[in-house]
Amino acid sequence: MTTQKNQSYQLETERFYLAVPYAEREQAKKVAGILQNGKSAIGFDSDRNLWFAKQGANLTRLQDWLPKPEKFDNLTSTDPVNEFAMQMQSAGLLLNELPLMDGKVHRVKTQDDKGSQKSGAYAGYNDGHPAGWYQDHRNHSEPKKWIASFKQSDPFAKLQIKAQLANREYQRQQAQSKKHQHHAKRCSQVFQLLPIANADHPYLKRKLAKVFPDVCQDKQGRLVIPLMDENHRVHSLQRIYANGFKSLKKGAAKTGHFFVVGYKPLTNGEPILYAEGYATAASIVEATGRSVVMTVDAGNMPKVAAKLKATYPQSGHLFLADDDYKNAVNKGVEKAKQAANLTQGFWLMPRFIRDQIEHGMTDFNDLFMSSGKSTVEMQIEDHIKKCWPYLIQKRPEQLLPELNSIAPAEPDKFRSEKTVTPNNIKPVLEHYHQVENRYYFNRPPKQLAFIDKGNKLQSRLVNSKVITDLLTLANDRGWQQIKLSGCKAFKREVWYQAKLQGFDVKGYRADDKDKIRLQQAQPQQRVVVNSTINLNQSPNQNANQQTALESARTFSQVMQPASQQQFMAKVQQKLKVIFGKNTTITEQHKGHSSKEVEHEHQFER
Repeated sequence: MTTQKNQSYQLETERFYLAVPYAEREQAKKVAGILQNGKSAIGFDSDRNLWFAKQGANLTRLQDWLPKPEKFDNLTSTDPVNEFAMQMQSAGLLLNELPLMDGKVHRVKTQDDKGSQKSGAYAGYNDGHPAGWYQDHRNHSEPKKWIASFKQSDPFAKLQIKAQLANREYQRQQAQSKKHQHHAKRCSQVFQLLPIANADHPYLKRKLAKVFPDVCQDKQGRLVIPLMDENHRVHSLQRIYANGFKSLKKGAAKTGHFFVVGYKPLTNGEPILYAEGYATAASIVEATGRSVVMTVDAGNMPKVAAKLKATYPQSGHLFLADDDYKNAVNKGVEKAKQAANLTQGFWLMPRFIRDQIEHGMTDFNDLFMSSGKSTVEMQIEDHIKKCWPYLIQKRPEQLLPELNSIAPAEPDKFRSEKTVTPNNIKPVLEHYHQVENRYYFNRPPKQLAFIDKGNKLQSRLVNSKVITDLLTLANDRGWQQIKLSGCKAFKREVWYQAKLQGFDVKGYRADDKDKIRLQQAQPQQRVVVNSTINLNQSPNQNANQQTALESARTFSQVMQPASQQQFMAKVQQKLKVIFGKNTTITEQHKGHSSKEVEHEHQFER
């Protein structure tokens, strides 16, 4: 915590709490002096109502106000361990032995548990004044704090105790923060290497839930869902087994972190919907078309809501609660109400008929499976209209970017709804993950790239690489005449790339800028192809061939990215004619490298 330097102790941590009485505050500030930045060496924590030394402060000067543990040794004749045990037992926790006061979390059974269940938890601290917390997760929405009882009339001794406990807690928080950062880094590395989940995963099939972007699957067949912060940084991973068992990465931070289920990112000004688990959130997304924030559990919902309220101040908030009516405390509804009060938002729980209640249904996924998508949509959308009547209601499809498409100009000639991927097209699709007729990017964010409907290729993105691949598919299917629909930016880029490749394009009228861009690209292709391969064959054909390829690569760097692939293909074709043997253009491998595989073995359990 401190180091000795020139017979004085310089504080290395960010803060160290002091026992400064109110009457001595000015004296303490004067004695502490100032730091190199010109500010006072001590500050005041209004939440704890305590003064603290800042990083770099000289603690030798503050000796009179440093907490002294000997001030509160043996202040109580009551055994704090027995007192803590009695407190927990009165709350319904079952202890087979005295609680361990080691600062670690311990799971125990409760009076409502069955079999091997352990719904109780506690942590005890015996450093300084004994304290701790306990929680029955069935009946307590928050941990219950405990402090050993003792009577001490000396106010300065109480202040000493308070400062000492604050320092202990601060040190624990700092250690936990470092631990969380370590696990966040490892979770992010694992997530980067995982493929998108299979749509036929047993849990998803049983819950009638779809695979949405960034939902992955590990080698053990478990679904893996990244928990992120408002800046899209991964902090933890939730794994869902085939039988529905769920687990979080041990040691990683869950509190305040979440996962956005759906195709559309959160937008300031649009309502934000919340749900606890993935299956529930996925059912709501499918029914309403709106993205949903998955908070993992009810207890985390208010904490996530507080963060998103600050990030999206103009958005409304709707909390779609699980109805935990079977428990003594309806935690799902209680936390949804708390989050709604915190954000000035609203909450809603599913409405069931008697038969559904008798079958134990509690959430919107249960409603989705038993009553269908339309019932979920009706209950939620009607409530949204009541909550925000001043909003211009949009259909869910209109909340997504426009769906652009490439189709043959004469669709009657291309009736096939299913396509067989030939070998020459497979390399184009290597950097996508296919789920039915949808293709997702293999790398985060693992969003939807395009949809293949057989006689129509669709995408919501204006992405040059995606457009190049769509035209490759169109060319393979013999669509020499194509018809475009969608936004202007998409049609402009498709028109440009298609014209370079010799397609006849309908559905877009090029302006002067488009024509100039095309005219500038076409002569470059012809000149460079001809000049590159205008090499006399000599005994050193391999050298000439390599020189030609290198020249072509160098020149292609200044061309439009969309035309590079087409240009190099023409160069390769002419080199084959000249040199009379196979000529290949080496490209960087787009799959997992051996190093990535090694990382996956290292980080994935």
